[in-house]
Parts: sequence; structure tokens; C-alpha cells
Amino acid sequence: MIKLRVFISVLTLMSSIAGIAGQQNVPKNLPYPNSPTVTALEAVKHVYYVNQFYAFNEFPVENQIKGMNIVVNKDRWGRVYTQAVERHINTTYSLDHAIKKQEIAIWRNGKHKSMGMLITDYSDDAKNRSYQIWVPTLRKVRRFAQPIMKDSWGGTDFTWGDVSLRKPFHETHEILAQTTFESCLDAIKIPEDKRNKWTANIPGPSCHPQGRPVYKLKSTPQYDADYDYRISYVDAQNFADYRIEYYKKGNVFKVIDKDWHSLDIDGDPRGAYWSYWYGRNYETGHESLALLLWDGMKYDSQGDEKFWSSATLRKLHR
Repeated sequence: MIKLRVFISVLTLMSSIAGIAGQQNVPKNLPYPNSPTVTALEAVKHVYYVNQFYAFNEFPVENQIKGMNIVVNKDRWGRVYTQAVERHINTTYSLDHAIKKQEIAIWRNGKHKSMGMLITDYSDDAKNRSYQIWVPTLRKVRRFAQPIMKDSWGGTDFTWGDVSLRKPFHETHEILAQTTFESCLDAIKIPEDKRNKWTANIPGPSCHPQGRPVYKLKSTPQYDADYDYRISYVDAQNFADYRIEYYKKGNVFKVIDKDWHSLDIDGDPRGAYWSYWYGRNYETGHESLALLLWDGMKYDSQGDEKFWSSATLRKLHR
């Protein structure tokens, strides 16, 4: 129960983010650029568009994204911890135009098994997201304030800012160069004797983005962040951010690699999904993996957008 209280207390912390969204909002209908070159801010908007899966917004509600996220943490001593989280994402929400996207996450194993969370993102980018959580032991749906961006997401090396909360206006941006992504992406290594049913087939390093043209993009935070600046390697065609290096006092202390693959939806290369995120903190020796066991466009909610509601959370104990 103490661990549960700690988990809840983290979620109740108010965000310290400051900033004015103004004209830097990222709409779901953001058009693909018609020029071969973009500004740094334009590039970052498209990166955000890709990360939020907004390209899928043209699909009907019964064909929204469903997948199982396998979250793996490995400490410096080689101990491995695994969680399975089922995700349902709806980017085609039309019952309320003030809502941009909703997601339901359901924990399927571990100490938080059967816990569910409903996250609502609003069309007004300056407005905080709404978080509702179903806690099985309390048998209630509780509403919580938006977490702090630099807090760890689920004990991983990814922060809440990395995963969802950081928006283009939270940083200033500069394109340092246009170059080619020369390396393969890194991946976590787990010995055979420490694998389970969730990690039995974890992927090795991906060389999929090798040779792709990229923008080398520097972003400096305008909020209380845990880094001085970060450098992203962003695909110049589909705007997938393959690698992000985080700097503190001039040195890289954390790297996140994302294995993106484009579906080229209706000719828009930004219709991309990732197969895994890999994070490593060089200060702590800690590593994290978020692996997507992607079910594709198969989820059928009978066309009822009310699936993404607190009522669904209340059904999780049944």
C-alpha cells in the first residue's frame, strides 16, 4: 500500500512548466511541408506530430492504434524488471472538438496489474492534459494533475517530457546541420536466463535508419529540465527522431534511440510507428526499453468513442 501511495503522490505533483503556446500549437491537420527545407521550429512541430501519431487521425475510430508496450528496466548490476502495458490510442475524437487525442493504458502484470489510466490531450496546447486513474485496491477512478516533465516515466530512463508532455514551445530550437545518419540504433541486452515471456524475443540493434538524411537539431529547454540542451537526429523526410542526445555541462549523460518505421499513409511519410525505444543513462548505468508489440489497426470499439472514458476504467476489475 505504501508503494501505491508513492506512485499516486508522484502523479499528483503539479507541473512546473511555463510557456505560452500561441502560434506554436501543433494541429492534428498540420500539412506536410511543401518546401524541401524547413525552419527549426517547423521541424520540431513535425517531430511532435509524428510522436503523437496525429497522421493516424484520418482513420475511423474503429481502426485506431492498439498495442502492448513491454517496459524493461535494467540496472547497473544487470537486474531486469519487466512490465506489460496495453495501450489504446484514439486520434480521431470527434464528440468534443476541444479534445485532440485520448489514450487508455492498462497494466497487465506486476504490482500495478489491472490498474488503468485515461489520458486526455486537448486542442489547446497550452492546456494541461487530464489524467484519470483506476486503482484496483481503491476500486475508484481518481483524477490527478499533470506530472512534472522531468520526472521518470514508470521508473525508466524516459521522462514524462520525453514520452508525451514536452511540446515545441517548451524549448528554443536550432538546426545545426543537415547530414546522414551513419550508425545503427542501440538496444538493450538481456541474458537468456533472465528473459521471460515478454522479453523472449526482444530485438537487437536496428540499422533501419542507417543512411537516412537527417536534420541535426539542437533544443534548449525554457523550463526546469534535467538537461542543458539536447541534440536530435530527425529524418528529413518523415520527421522521425531516431536519436536524442541529452547534454549536461557539455557532456552527453543520456541517449534515447527510437526505431521508427513509416507506413506512408495516403502519401504522407509522417504516418510512422516505432517498434522500440531504448534509453541509457551514462551517469547511473541504468538502461530502459519500451518495446511495442503492435497489433496495428485492429481495435474495434463498435464505433463508440465513449470507450475512451472513465466508465471503461471502472470495468477493468470485472
